[in-house]
Amino acid sequence: MADEKRPPSKREQFIAAYLGRAHGNASEAARQAGYKQPGVEGWRLLKNVAIRARIDAELQARTLNQYEVLDELTTVARVEWNVLAKARELGSKVKALELLGKYHQLWMDRVDVSGDVIVREYVGVDPKDV
Repeated sequence: MADEKRPPSKREQFIAAYLGRAHGNASEAARQAGYKQPGVEGWRLLKNVAIRARIDAELQARTLNQYEVLDELTTVARVEWNVLAKARELGSKVKALELLGKYHQLWMDRVDVSGDVIVREYVGVDPKDV
């Protein structure tokens, strides 16, 4: 008797579609997996603890952590200007430097609150009505 491989279950198909062709759209993943009510089933499947854990674990394995992102940005930022100028890719170095600067809080958005404040007084009018 040959070792037959079982076809993937609908749940397995849902997970694969959600992480793949459906690009994180639960309804589309449920439709691709063959569920008759994809909108309802997609939402229900994402609420399933085991399915959510599998999806989260796969996404965790596929994505860069914060240190890997900083390392990649640093690599781009350290490329010599003349190398990037020849490849007409100066924008990538500037963007990497900008993002690293934001991460390290080298520049902060500030609001100037030193301006004059105009106070209006309405004589004979209840302030709640203004």
